[in-house]
Amino acid sequence: ELQGAVALAQLEKLTDIVLRRRRWCQRLSERLQGIEGVLLPQPTPGCNPSWWFYMMRVVPEALGANADEFAEALRAEGLPASAHYIGQPVYEYPIFAQHTAFERGTHAYQSRAYGRGLCPVAEEILETSVLLAVNEGYTEQDLEETVFAIRRVAQWFRQSGKRGGAATSSSP
Repeated sequence: ELQGAVALAQLEKLTDIVLRRRRWCQRLSERLQGIEGVLLPQPTPGCNPSWWFYMMRVVPEALGANADEFAEALRAEGLPASAHYIGQPVYEYPIFAQHTAFERGTHAYQSRAYGRGLCPVAEEILETSVLLAVNEGYTEQDLEETVFAIRRVAQWFRQSGKRGGAATSSSP
């Protein structure tokens, strides 16, 4: 009963929570336009995401860093960043790849081979994705600091031409 009461109270706030997240992420995308080596999220036409996270993608050849390096440098700048979303496509999970969903007998999905290369676009997205946590309580100052950190880190990697380094307060 207690969980239900809390959930009902939260549902009343949901519209406002989603609206604030949408506004913040829209402004973030506007402010991050044009960063070489960083691809911004492009919502599907007709869709209006709720933005429980903000997923950018890196172009390692243009940025000079892969997703792990970029996320690590963003964390060093104080941003809640992580790389790769779920790490691997669901079809690479052992339950699918090894056909172990059923203890006895077989299932139709056994006739399908699951493994690397099945969905190359999905694999590339997971390999190059960098996620930022999003919170409806984020402020204008949070937006400014986020934009500053992302631009700073991207510029540092592009200028350094090195892989594996992280931007710090002493970086250009």
